[in-house]
Amino acid sequence: MILGFSSFWHDSAAALIDDSGQLVAAIEEERLSRIKHDGAFPVKAIQFCLDFAGIQESDLDAVSYYRLPRLNVHHQLVHFLRCFPRSLQSLRDQSEWISEWRKMLRVRSNLKRHFPVLAHQPFIPVDHPTAHAASAFFPSPFTEAVVLVHDAMGEWAATTVFEGRHGNLTRLLQINFPHSLGVFYQTLTMFLGFNIRNDEYKVMGLSAYGKPRYLDTFQEMIRLTGEPGYRLNLRFFQFQYGTKPYWSPLLEEKLGPPRLPGEELTERHADIACSLQTRLQEVVLHLVTAIFSRTKTRNLCIAGGVGLNSVLNGVLLEKSPVSHLYVPSVAGDAGASWGSALMAHRRLQKCTSFRPVYRADWGPSFSDEAIERILQERHISYQRVEHVPRFCASKLAEGWTLGWFQGRMEWGPRALGQRSILADPRRAEMKDIINKKVKGREPFRPFAPSVLESHFADYFIAPNADPFPFMTTVFRVKPEKQSEIPAVVHVDGTARVQTVSANLQPLYAGLIHEFYQLTGVPLILNTSFNDNGVPIVCTPQEALDVFQRTGLDGLMIGAFWIAKP
Repeated sequence: MILGFSSFWHDSAAALIDDSGQLVAAIEEERLSRIKHDGAFPVKAIQFCLDFAGIQESDLDAVSYYRLPRLNVHHQLVHFLRCFPRSLQSLRDQSEWISEWRKMLRVRSNLKRHFPVLAHQPFIPVDHPTAHAASAFFPSPFTEAVVLVHDAMGEWAATTVFEGRHGNLTRLLQINFPHSLGVFYQTLTMFLGFNIRNDEYKVMGLSAYGKPRYLDTFQEMIRLTGEPGYRLNLRFFQFQYGTKPYWSPLLEEKLGPPRLPGEELTERHADIACSLQTRLQEVVLHLVTAIFSRTKTRNLCIAGGVGLNSVLNGVLLEKSPVSHLYVPSVAGDAGASWGSALMAHRRLQKCTSFRPVYRADWGPSFSDEAIERILQERHISYQRVEHVPRFCASKLAEGWTLGWFQGRMEWGPRALGQRSILADPRRAEMKDIINKKVKGREPFRPFAPSVLESHFADYFIAPNADPFPFMTTVFRVKPEKQSEIPAVVHVDGTARVQTVSANLQPLYAGLIHEFYQLTGVPLILNTSFNDNGVPIVCTPQEALDVFQRTGLDGLMIGAFWIAKP
């Protein structure tokens, strides 16, 4: 067995695979520490994986890591000298980059401190783009594919393209920092008054409300090259010097003043978001189209933080030569822990094939006995339900908002029917009800549908009948269906869809099927079970806490139903 982990940047995580390369357990550190995007050494996540598998540290064959720390530092020093003397500012500002690289250099000493036996196992660091690529290609259903990795920065690569073929990954293209699509998007996220590495999806949602009025400026900001690539016009930026804000005065000359956090959003802000999203799509379409002109495959796998841009993923599927798309449930840095373990397994075992992964439930679970004991300790009134799907479907059809806590926790940023808040998609008012009473979040953000896999094509426009179980891709809703499910249709007529298989998620699929029997609609509204700004609930205690302090009407936790008085 091999344990992979990520740490010391953001979204630390651990993943454990067995001798056949199959995932056994995986979890982000934030779910256990309750610190959003926790980047600390993943002590709790590693311990969970060991405990779940019932193994000791000495039972592992190897430990893998999602970066090459020394190469990171080498490139940082070279970049520091190249940008001297302006890079001195990063030292004065106590740049977080420098701080995190220093921690990464000490990763093995941290491992020894927390897991002294584990520190003596073979240690296999994997370069960051390869770790991401492995997390997307090896669990995919494809024997051949183009693999696109795009994020802020690995050791130095910002965008990397691989060819995956029969268990091998061959690098075709690499675009290095500072020409980073991830940091480009982060910069404008910060400019629009949101938090980087947390709120990029808000900018993506906001973009649908605007028009690409500033597209000319963004085309000047990031330029296409004759080769399959792009380059940032660094006159607009100063992140390359390790300083904040990430943009230069030229950006403000072109776009106007930045939005302050909490300031009212205006049409100008929506237009900036739309122009940003449009340009990102143009650039990646250019890149992918050029790469596919050189390959025979029409399969695409995506990983890296930019791979979480579900609108972009939908555009690639609709407008590029891509016929089939696979994006794992955990495309960001947490998933690179899994990818590093898969790559280490590939090197040690010379394995050339892995089974496709269409599940995301790899975290902790709690028995009905354990849940009932907690309810009794808290003196909470409850009832045991015999037919959970039928009971909850009737509540949803009556307009209740439900917390849904079932089985093992999801691996990745999306709630996928294990730790979810559910509602009736037919009720247009449901979006405002959940935003105000439950989530306390911005009104422009859309909610997603979970649809029975067999009915996906009835409601959404897609080029094929592939499953999309991880809510990583946006599709256009068929015009004649939009009025039927208004609570999950975004302002531009799209939805970020999760397809649900009865074979893989029998309880959740059973709930949607029962709702379909009652209403004629084979999908429900699904959003993450949490408060705004905190991680998705992991334990029964956390589920009860969120239920009690929000406006949820009911909670189905295991076999037990709790209703507000």
